[in-house]
Amino acid sequence: MALFRATPAGAGAKDGSSWANAFGVDELFNDAGTNWAENLANPDDFCFMKSGTYTLTAALDARAKDGTTVGPIKVIGVKEGTTNEIPEYSDWVTEKADRPVVAGGANSFYFGYYWHFKNIEKTGTVKWLGDSFNLWQNVRVFNSAVGASIGIHGGTGCHLIDSEIWCINGTGCYYASGYNFVIDTTYIHGCAVKGIDCRNRYTSLSDIIIDSCGIGLDFKAAHGGHNNKNLTIYGCTTGISGTAAAYSGDFINITISGCTTGASWVSAVNTNEWIRCNWFDNDTDVVNVTKGGDNLAVDPQFVCLLAGDDLAHGNGAGATVTSAGAGFVPCMVGDNFYIVEAGDGADSFVMGTYTVASWVSTTEISLDRDPTSADGIGANGDFRSNDFSIAPGSNLDDQAFKLRLGFGE
Repeated sequence: MALFRATPAGAGAKDGSSWANAFGVDELFNDAGTNWAENLANPDDFCFMKSGTYTLTAALDARAKDGTTVGPIKVIGVKEGTTNEIPEYSDWVTEKADRPVVAGGANSFYFGYYWHFKNIEKTGTVKWLGDSFNLWQNVRVFNSAVGASIGIHGGTGCHLIDSEIWCINGTGCYYASGYNFVIDTTYIHGCAVKGIDCRNRYTSLSDIIIDSCGIGLDFKAAHGGHNNKNLTIYGCTTGISGTAAAYSGDFINITISGCTTGASWVSAVNTNEWIRCNWFDNDTDVVNVTKGGDNLAVDPQFVCLLAGDDLAHGNGAGATVTSAGAGFVPCMVGDNFYIVEAGDGADSFVMGTYTVASWVSTTEISLDRDPTSADGIGANGDFRSNDFSIAPGSNLDDQAFKLRLGFGE
């Protein structure tokens, strides 16, 4: 194992042996025949990159350099002010603005097996490629190619986590033939062709937002074993596509909203399971897909349109909440905060008006009298909103106790 350090300009001998002798971008990536990534990196090596911009002036192809299962090659972004020769976790970049940026331009940025990249941003017009068993964590990729291109290109066993991918005219994530790739806790957006192009088997996708892409998630190959859960896919031409009749997939707690077509398979596949999925505001929800149980067709959000209006439920114009004792519901109208009774329409009213600033600063509202047991006060002085009742017209002031408000509690 060896440790190396890098800054955009480098320092001293520029051999990476210390911060006083840090690699510059040329020693790290650019110098043909001598750069660290293509020529010197070995299994279990660490290279720490300080914040700043690393501009590629030549194509980088490090596919001849591989880590191992127990000793991946690790490239980790750290804060500009880092002084520890062996950086601690507290030195790692956590804020988006602090990530070291690899400004790739039109140069390739390719790596072999078992590379781990953490806390790094990549820009340019060429994909970031890792052969197999690579990890990208807390990375951001912005591909601005005019023609179709790819943000992240990975193979078997690759893992993308806690990241953001934006490929303006192409595909955010492309996974070639292979198996067991994983994406979780990632935001993929603005990709004109596809958010994720999945061409292998045994995938695991979870806690992902795919926003405003051509096809949100495309199962391009007729493979099975896909495990998909907690996905939100919004504003795509097609939310999820099975262009090659992918089979034996689990789709659990998937929300597809505002798409031209929610989910579309080239032909019906009965071995896919759609469980607790939600289909909101799509022109067409499904094509050759059978919705499973516990699906929602209307977004259960509460929307207050104007002060004093009936509480609108879901997307139905003029809809009201009619159940007795539904309590009071907070809502925003412009910059004002309102407490509106969820009544049957006849007694809907605005109890009080608070600007955002005053609401945030006080974090409480109160009655013009002391609370009583009739208000549903518990032993700790708190109460649920649906246990609370007060005659229409009563005033609120800035004293007394906190009012905890809930939606449908």
